[in-house]
Amino acid sequence: MLLGLVDYSFPPDPPREGPAGQGEPRRAGRQEVPGPPRTLIVADKFPPAVGGIETFARHLAAALPPDRVVVVAPPRADAAHHDAAAPFEVVRDRAAAVTTTGSGAALARIAATTGATTVWFPAATPRSLVAPVLRRAGVDWVVSSTHGHEFGWSWLPGGRSIVRAVARRADVVTYLTEVSLRRLRAVAAGPVRFEQLTGGVDVDRFRPGAGGACLRRHHGWGGRPIVVCVARLVTRKGQDALIRAWPAVLRRHPGALLLIVGHGPAAHRLRHLAHEVDVCADVCFTGAVPDEALPAYLDAADVFAMPSRAHALGLDREGLGVAALEAAATGLPVITGAAGEHPRWSAPARPAWSSTARTSPPSPPR
Repeated sequence: MLLGLVDYSFPPDPPREGPAGQGEPRRAGRQEVPGPPRTLIVADKFPPAVGGIETFARHLAAALPPDRVVVVAPPRADAAHHDAAAPFEVVRDRAAAVTTTGSGAALARIAATTGATTVWFPAATPRSLVAPVLRRAGVDWVVSSTHGHEFGWSWLPGGRSIVRAVARRADVVTYLTEVSLRRLRAVAAGPVRFEQLTGGVDVDRFRPGAGGACLRRHHGWGGRPIVVCVARLVTRKGQDALIRAWPAVLRRHPGALLLIVGHGPAAHRLRHLAHEVDVCADVCFTGAVPDEALPAYLDAADVFAMPSRAHALGLDREGLGVAALEAAATGLPVITGAAGEHPRWSAPARPAWSSTARTSPPSPPR
């Protein structure tokens, strides 16, 4: 899956005539830059920021030839060390995080000076609306990736217009599941090329036996049943539902531990909630965990749970969360919320679990 973007990011030879131009003239604004044509990745979310789209963008960027990739991402005070270690060039510019005429011009200048003829938007809506400006700078291939929020936006009149414009200004629009594809096709209402592209999982890292036993010993968790949730601490991810349910879990499984991995704006509220329902001794907040340590935290658990929900009037909903896929690769049963894309690749839960949850098919014994 990590190699999928290679097929979509470099245009075929000779260039195809497709929907992207929609009759727009493409002026040759690109400067002559030595070397092969490059792909500009416009990532409004990129490490060292932590999250699913950040991981998605970083891993796919690393799958492309490093001399043919330039990433433009928003400035961060803690980015210097990360960018220096990246195998590709990273340009920090606030234009990656906003959608205005000025940001389009700034991105066009970066595309021209780096010799980019292809642009990929890892999170397309609404940022790829600037595609026409980039085309006038010499870009002739635009790939726009969609996630969960496009599905939500598409049900509102204004949001639907934006998603349609994003789709029709791209050469390729990527989608997560067949459900999102059907909705995107209905909204685009035109000759748009769609290709499936999901986040990949490194199965050499995320596997049974990836260090969970050592982690249990280190923290003194012993043989306690552990449910882990790996996600940003935000309302949409549903960690509060797990905490509220934990007293009931403890009545059936005394000593069970809820392991909440991640950080975010809801951290203080969630800690207060754990105190309020009197489960502080049975809920462990790890905070942010280094990427290299994450496989062990998943391997230490018995179940992965992330009861995500639609948020902000349904506009903010889960896409195909990489953490759930990583947990499945580690051999864990996976419980997710019914909103978003997860139910499209999972099986219905037993009624005894939850009427709104889904679980992945049973894994081999661990």
